[in-house]
Amino acid sequence: MKLWIDLQGAQTESRFRGIGRYTVSFVRALAAAAGQHEIGYVVNSALVDHSQALVAELTAGTGPRVAIFDPGGRVAQQYADNDHRARVAELVREAFIADLRPDVVLVSSLVEGWLDDAVTSIGAFEPSLPTASTFYDAIPLLHSDD
Repeated sequence: MKLWIDLQGAQTESRFRGIGRYTVSFVRALAAAAGQHEIGYVVNSALVDHSQALVAELTAGTGPRVAIFDPGGRVAQQYADNDHRARVAELVREAFIADLRPDVVLVSSLVEGWLDDAVTSIGAFEPSLPTASTFYDAIPLLHSDD
């Protein structure tokens, strides 16, 4: 099986919080248990400075591949001017990943992209790929008025 993991959850400001720590731990464990399965990592070129050490560690000796996609400019969603670029970048990212021909895609965090130029989506590009993502926390939804 070919699994491509979107590492943006470990590239954004989340890398300093639980999402980043969980992403790194989970990916390390998954890589150690991969056996005959192929694992590749998708990283965002706008955030690559934040992930060089992690990618080097994950690819040392095991040979997983790294694919770097370019979001094509500023896409942080806190700025309304970036909305159109962010939607286009979602399509570009999903087409980029589809070209890698994965059996499964794992998105380490779907809640990225507000502060950083992260691009996350599922199903923006048709046909959609088999994709999984981690759901970390419902507290902000349950206590949105707090």
